[in-house]
Amino acid sequence: MDKNTANIHPPTEVELLEFFKKNTGVQLYLFAGMESVFKDNSNWNALYENGEIKEVSLFRSKGTNPHLYFLSRNNTDETNEFLADAIKDIKGEFYIYISSHFSNIFDKINTIEDHGNYFQMYLQNKNLLAVENKNIRRLGMDDLAQMQEIFDADYPGNWFTPSALENGIYIAQFENDTLAGIAGTNFINKKHGIASIGNIVTRSDFRGKGIAKNITSCLCNILLQNDISEIGLSVHTGNFTAIKMYERIGFSIVDEYVYRKISLNLSESQIKKD
Repeated sequence: MDKNTANIHPPTEVELLEFFKKNTGVQLYLFAGMESVFKDNSNWNALYENGEIKEVSLFRSKGTNPHLYFLSRNNTDETNEFLADAIKDIKGEFYIYISSHFSNIFDKINTIEDHGNYFQMYLQNKNLLAVENKNIRRLGMDDLAQMQEIFDADYPGNWFTPSALENGIYIAQFENDTLAGIAGTNFINKKHGIASIGNIVTRSDFRGKGIAKNITSCLCNILLQNDISEIGLSVHTGNFTAIKMYERIGFSIVDEYVYRKISLNLSESQIKKD
């Protein structure tokens, strides 16, 4: 690591913005929250090559759930060493949100919670978006109870919170006045035209009718009409039906990541050795 140490240091906001614009698909989540993250308890680190950022890591220590983020498609000795350098001073319990090909670094570290592997998908072919049904409307706080009922029954373990409804965009498709499916945004960054969508669910007795495809396409079209052109989502790698549906409407897999809560009390040398 000594030969690379001189090329590892915290990036500026301008440097990050340039890096994220070149790697939007993979880095969409960090890109969207860049400004707010800079203002809270966080530690950015960057690996430079010829004066330009090659890799970026982020450790957010704000609140009770610290997170380490590192997403990269470059699985090289250099990037592995960069990740080891990023975690060398971290101790205690925290979540890791890292590209799956780096997960071996943590294999011998105590895992407290394993939330599985996820694909990060990015809307690359907007021409495939299509809405076949007009029984779709935007949801508001008056719909919260009905939404919560569907999430609890048909999407246990979902990431939905009422604040997401207040601050984002949620829509639903209705069949005979019954709320049959929901899709919404996890976050929207209007400044950079970025959004992450999620919490997409179809009521169990309405599945197989293309509702998820309709409302996901409709939500993306709404975002595009509001100058949100960079759209991504996460889906569990075992959710084959959802993955195929997302691909049919223009999304492509750009990365695979692991999401775990771990307890780290090892030295840098032990991490490398393991």
